[in-house]
Amino acid sequence: MEWEKKRIKQLRRAMRLTQKGFGERLGVTMNAVESWEQGLRRPDLYNQRRLDDMKVLRELSKRRNHG
Repeated sequence: MEWEKKRIKQLRRAMRLTQKGFGERLGVTMNAVESWEQGLRRPDLYNQRRLDDMKVLRELSKRRNHG
């Protein structure tokens, strides 16, 4: 799954996290998250997979709370 800057920012905001908090969850710096969201850099394959995992967990949590 391709992680574009818009999708990264949407996931972070949906999780109600700051760039720093989001980075801490992923094990990267706030500057890394900021550069991804600005489109200056892209997450490497390892972090793309971690983003996929975070998205899946977020969706499962939403379903459990609403379903």
